[in-house]
Amino acid sequence: MSIVQINQIVKKIRSTYDCLLNFSDIKDFDFSKSQHIDMAVSRGMNAFVIEHLTGCSSMEAALSVTDSGDDNGIDAIYYDNSTNCLYLCQAKYDHDGKGEPDLGAVKKFIDGFRDLLELRFEKFCDKVQKRQAEIESILEEPGLKAKLLLIYTGVNKCKKNIDEFDQLMEEYNDYDAEEPWLSYEYYTQKELYDILTSANNTSIDSDIIIHNFGFVESTSPKACYGQIAASDLGELWKKYGTRLFSENIRNLLPKSEINDDMVDTLKTASHLFWYYNNGITMICDHFEKKRIGGANRKIGYFDVQNISIVNGAQTTGTIGTYYMSLPEETAEQTLEDAFVQIRIIQTKDAEGNEAEKDLGKMITINNNMQNKIIARDFASQTDLQKQLKVELEQEGIIYHISRGDNEVSNATNFSINEAGRARCNTIGIKYLMIAHRSLNTHLFKNMDSNEYKAVFNENLSGIEVWNTVLIQRAIDEVLLKERKRNPDIREIIVYGKDYLSYVTFNKLWKKISKTDIVEIKDSDKESIRNYVLDVARKLSYHIDSIEKMTRNIFQNTGDIETLHDLIKASI
Repeated sequence: MSIVQINQIVKKIRSTYDCLLNFSDIKDFDFSKSQHIDMAVSRGMNAFVIEHLTGCSSMEAALSVTDSGDDNGIDAIYYDNSTNCLYLCQAKYDHDGKGEPDLGAVKKFIDGFRDLLELRFEKFCDKVQKRQAEIESILEEPGLKAKLLLIYTGVNKCKKNIDEFDQLMEEYNDYDAEEPWLSYEYYTQKELYDILTSANNTSIDSDIIIHNFGFVESTSPKACYGQIAASDLGELWKKYGTRLFSENIRNLLPKSEINDDMVDTLKTASHLFWYYNNGITMICDHFEKKRIGGANRKIGYFDVQNISIVNGAQTTGTIGTYYMSLPEETAEQTLEDAFVQIRIIQTKDAEGNEAEKDLGKMITINNNMQNKIIARDFASQTDLQKQLKVELEQEGIIYHISRGDNEVSNATNFSINEAGRARCNTIGIKYLMIAHRSLNTHLFKNMDSNEYKAVFNENLSGIEVWNTVLIQRAIDEVLLKERKRNPDIREIIVYGKDYLSYVTFNKLWKKISKTDIVEIKDSDKESIRNYVLDVARKLSYHIDSIEKMTRNIFQNTGDIETLHDLIKASI
C-alpha cells in the first residue's frame, strides 16, 4: 500500500463526512488547522466503516460518532436493527500508514466497552450520556450481538492487540448461548482501500449460472426464473455484501429468528433447502443468456448488469455468512446440493430507458409488502389463542394474536408476544430464559412442545392472561424507575429484569385471578419496589463469586440457578 492510496481514502472520507460530523466538543474548530483535520479524518473513518458494514446513510453513520477528549476509548456507537448487532469503534489516523494503534489505546477501548456494558455512563462524554436510554434499551435486546472494530490506516495487525481482543472474547463469550455474541474485526489500510474501491464501483455486474431456467412469456418487462446454487449466492455475498441489496430495503430488514433454521437446513438437509425457502428476486438493468450451453434449459449462463436484490435479503445474508464461515477448500462441496429459487427482472429496455415507470421501485415495494410468516403466526391460529381473544373481547380488552392486527399496548390492548413473556416469567428460570432470548424461536415454534403447553395451557382464562400482563407491566414500570435511582445495582436491574420479574410473581402473586381483572394500586407498586431492591442487593452480594460479567450471568441458565440457590432461602 502507498501514501497515494491513504490520500485517496482521506479524500473520500473528508468529502463525505466533513459537513456531517459533530465537532462541537472542539473549541474553535477550524479546518485550516492540521490537528483539526486529523480529528475530522479519524472521526470520518468510523463513519466510513459503519456505513459500509450496515448500509446505513452517511448521515446516520456520522451521527454514530462519539469521539471526543473524554470518550472513554469508544469513538463510535451504532446499532444495526436489521442484524441486531451493536458496533463499537475506535479509529486511529496515521499519515504515512506505517504506525499501528498502541497497546494502551486498545486497552482503553476494551475498558470503555466494559464500562458501557456495565452501564457506567458517568465515565463517558456528553455524546454518549445523551444516548443512555437508547443504549440501555439496545443492551436489553434478546439475541443481541456486539462487534468491536479497530480501524486505522496502518498495514500491520499487532499481535499484542490481537491477544487483548482474544482474551476479551474468551471472557465474554463464556456462556451457554448458541453462538458467541461478541466478536471483533481489524480494518487496516488494505480493508479501508477495498471499501473505497468497491464504493466507487456502484454497479454490480456479474455472470450468474441459473439451473432449470425459463423465461416469462411477455414482451415487457423481460424476466427469467430458475435455481441458483447456494454456493454461487455465497460467492456473490462474499464479494459484494450488502451492496447486493436495494437501497430501498437495506435499512428495513427485520430482525429474524429464521436464520438458525436456514443454517440448520444447510447443515443437515441441504437438498431440501429449495423446498423450504421462498427464494430471491433480483432486478437489473439488463440480462442476456450467453451462447454457452446451447438450448439446454438445465443450466444457463447469464450476463446480468447492475444487480440489485429486492427480496430475499435475509436468505442471501444467511447463506453468504454461513458460506464464508466454511473452510474455503470445502465450502462449495458442503453446499453442492443446496439451491435457491431466483427471479431476475430486467427494468430497462434496449435503449436503456425504464421498461415501465418506476418499475424497479414498485417491484421492490410490492415484493416486500407480503409479511413473512413467523412462528407466532402459527400460534395465532390455535383454538386456544382464538378462545382467549373471544373471552377478552367480552371484557372490552383487545388481544392481538395476529400481526395483521394494529398492535398497540395500552389500558385495553396487548399482544401475544407481551402475554408470552409475562406468562414465561411466572413459571420458572428455564421459562424466563425463553422470554429473554426469543419467543419466536423458543416458544411459538412448536405448539406441541411441553414448553408451549406450560405457558399456554387449556386451564388458562383470558382474564388470567390479561392479569399476568398487567402485573408484568407494573413490575417493568418499577424496574425502569429504580435502575435510574440505584446506580450500584443498575446492571442487575437491567440485565436481570426477567429474573426479578419471576421472583416477584412468585412472592407477591402466587395466585392470579382467573375471573376478576386485578387493579394494581400504588401500594402494590411500593411492595414490588421494596421486594426487587431487596432481591437485587442480595444478588449483588453473591454475584462476584461467579466471576463473570453481570450481563453474561443473566444470559446463562446455570448461573441464574446458582444465584437463585444462594438467595432463595432469604427471599
